[in-house]
Amino acid sequence: MTEAKKLLLSIMKRDKIIEYKLEELERQKRLCEVRGINFEGERVQGSPKNENPIIEYIQMKDDVQAYINETIKLKRELMKVIDKMEDGNCIGLLYKRYFMRKSYNEIAKEAELTYKRIQQLHDKALRELDDLIKLEKIRQN
Repeated sequence: MTEAKKLLLSIMKRDKIIEYKLEELERQKRLCEVRGINFEGERVQGSPKNENPIIEYIQMKDDVQAYINETIKLKRELMKVIDKMEDGNCIGLLYKRYFMRKSYNEIAKEAELTYKRIQQLHDKALRELDDLIKLEKIRQN
C-alpha cells in the first residue's frame, strides 16, 4: 500500500472514530443530565474511582476536541499536497472519496463516468499524490 493510500485511509478512519467519540460524548452528556449532582453530605474518604459524571464528561469532551484538532491538522496538511496535483479530476475524486466519504459508484454517477474509469482515475491520483508526498518529505529534510 502506498504512503498516499495509507494517509487517505487514516483520514477516513479518524473521521469515523470522531463520529463514535461524539456519539459517546452525547451519551455521557445525557448521563450527566439524568444523574445530576448530589452535593449533600461530605465525603470523608476519597474514592480512587471518579464518580462525578460531569467531570468525566468534561475530560471526555477535552479528549475528543484534542483528537478533532489533530485530525483537522492532518487533513489540512494532506489537502495542501493534494491541491498541488495537476489533474483537477483527480483532485476532486480524492476529496469526494476520502474527505466526503463518497463511494466510487456515487462519484461515477456524479461525474457521469463509468465505475471502471473512476477506478483508473483513482489509481492515477494515488500515484501522483504519492509522488508529491515523497517530494514534500524530501523538501522538509
